[in-house]
Amino acid sequence: MKTIILTLLILTIQLKGSSCDCNWGGSFINSIKNTDIVLIAKVINYDIYKTTNDTTFATVMKIEIIEIITLKDSSFKVNDFILKKKFFYVIGNTGNKCRPYISNFPIGTEWLFKLNSAKNNFFSIDFTISNCATNYVLIDNGIVKGNLFGKNQKFLSDALYQEMELNKFITKIKKQ
Repeated sequence: MKTIILTLLILTIQLKGSSCDCNWGGSFINSIKNTDIVLIAKVINYDIYKTTNDTTFATVMKIEIIEIITLKDSSFKVNDFILKKKFFYVIGNTGNKCRPYISNFPIGTEWLFKLNSAKNNFFSIDFTISNCATNYVLIDNGIVKGNLFGKNQKFLSDALYQEMELNKFITKIKKQ
């Protein structure tokens, strides 16, 4: 019995130590002020970055910029450089971060993303994406789908799922 309890305790500690723990920032529109850039992008492909000893470092996705909606002026040293780029690289979950797995974003799909600049840009990663708020919503045939305005709940339920025409939602974003 002691062995079972000890094993469960060790497993609980390991799971707790490797899980994501962050304060939930809310729906897409409610947490817009805490982001560096809001943009519409298409997922082009996935890349795996490797360290110098050839071990996998992180999975990233290459996204093609369709439109930059907002850009926090103080976030970037060279805004002109950001505005002229056609592609960005976004780092996802590396197994121990509060980030979504890149596989959540199928190649060829379009998304409205809220991204933050990568702090330690060792591998030419432009941005990170977080799971600590609704930081991405799917665009499907001109309709944005997801937790657009919902309550500050972490898990998307039917009550929090909304749809809106993309142009109308962009107008609301720009008013924030």
